[in-house]
Amino acid sequence: MNQRVRTVATCLLAAGLLMAYAAPLAGMVERWNGGPMYSYAYIVPPIALYLLWCRREELRRQPSRPARIAGGIVLGGALTMLVLGQIAALQVVQQVSFVIALAGIVLFLFGMAHFWICAPALAYLLFMVPLWDVFTEPLHWPFQNNSAKLGVALLHVVGIPAYREGTIIALPGVTLEVARQCSGVNYLVAVLALALPLSVLRLQGWGHRVVLVTTATAIAALANGLRVALIGALAHLQIGSPLHGPGHVLHGLFVAGVAYVALFVGLQILEAREQPARMTDHSPDVAPSSHPMWTARAATGLAVVFWIVALLGTRTMAVPVALATPLDRLPLQLGTWTIEPLSTADDSQADWNGADSRILRRYRSTDGRTAFVGIWYFESQRQNHEIVNANGSALHRSAVPRTISIGNGATLTANIVHGDHDIGIFWYELDGVPEASQHAAKLRSLWTALTSRRSNGAVIMLRSPRMGQSEAETLRSLDDLAGRVHVALARQWRGAQHTTAGTKQPDA
Repeated sequence: MNQRVRTVATCLLAAGLLMAYAAPLAGMVERWNGGPMYSYAYIVPPIALYLLWCRREELRRQPSRPARIAGGIVLGGALTMLVLGQIAALQVVQQVSFVIALAGIVLFLFGMAHFWICAPALAYLLFMVPLWDVFTEPLHWPFQNNSAKLGVALLHVVGIPAYREGTIIALPGVTLEVARQCSGVNYLVAVLALALPLSVLRLQGWGHRVVLVTTATAIAALANGLRVALIGALAHLQIGSPLHGPGHVLHGLFVAGVAYVALFVGLQILEAREQPARMTDHSPDVAPSSHPMWTARAATGLAVVFWIVALLGTRTMAVPVALATPLDRLPLQLGTWTIEPLSTADDSQADWNGADSRILRRYRSTDGRTAFVGIWYFESQRQNHEIVNANGSALHRSAVPRTISIGNGATLTANIVHGDHDIGIFWYELDGVPEASQHAAKLRSLWTALTSRRSNGAVIMLRSPRMGQSEAETLRSLDDLAGRVHVALARQWRGAQHTTAGTKQPDA
């Protein structure tokens, strides 16, 4: 009977945890499927479970001493992160919260000793959370540059003439570019995700573990230069189709393969060095603990907490806010800029398809300049329905902040982005307050949601073709239009009211 009650309590706890974190977990899997950066993440949960399974005897022998206070504090912090992440539509915060919640459950039910035994597996779960872009983003350019340098050096060794300028490699009859996607950083993370658990499971000395992880990652970085040289040689000799198709993918897998071979060879060498010490290690056996592992009552209590969070969520925190006047009331005349009648605006740069309303227009100034104006308005932000998203974040990689004077001593800080044939300016407005930084926009969304129950915001994007003009001239015209759009939107923002439900506004 006790076993049946414990089983039911376990199922209720697991179901409540998964229900409370359903949205962030689904978003996590979506990111895994969305690109090569996190394609390795599918193996992270099984490896974490294997890490626990390998330490099952330690867990079985360790008496259970629940740390209710410490576990409660950790769980409280995790649930606070979950709620705040939902309010501000910060999915990565919710996903990190899931791992912290697991740590809190271990502390609450089993105690500190069990937590330290489980700590490597719990920490390893962070590899499945798509947060590593923040750390890898600065690495792409140096990795691209170094791969190009090494690739050209290897081509010279085999007698193939090559000239490098930055990440561009010129060969007789063909020019190659080491693109951002080919920097090798993605493979570096994947190799690191495998090297860490192997070092914990198979090696005992921390020095050897550091050597293994460092060596494997260094070889993975160097292997990308070898890949560049291989592609350059095949392209020069006109063998196969090295620049596109399945062959190009196989060349990419070559990088990971070299690193994995180095990883396992290094592991065998380091294990052999540790073998004599292992043979002389006679640790005393510890009898299994007869102390009950955990109580069904404690697990059921946690299950109730997670079910309450799952059922209530934060649906009442932020109320949709409609603009005082619809977006399609944006003036047709903005200073010297006039809308082009029956124009078809280019929305190829629109990455905010979840907006409640939008306008896409093309304006022309009296001196003949044209500009695309796109505005996406969100009455309230929620998951997969926010102004700062993964697609929009791509714009920030190459964005440069710019301060724009809008008259009367006021300024507007926006972001400049350079396209192949045009220049753009974009910024966010949260409840009428402009922000250029995506992080500042997220924090302001959270603040207004907590203090005013408002998370409404907009994204404004202006683009203008160069048309033979200098960059300075194009930016001056965009500055003028940006200031006028901001002032016009401020009038529409005044008097915006809470609504009981989002009201769709027509596109214009």
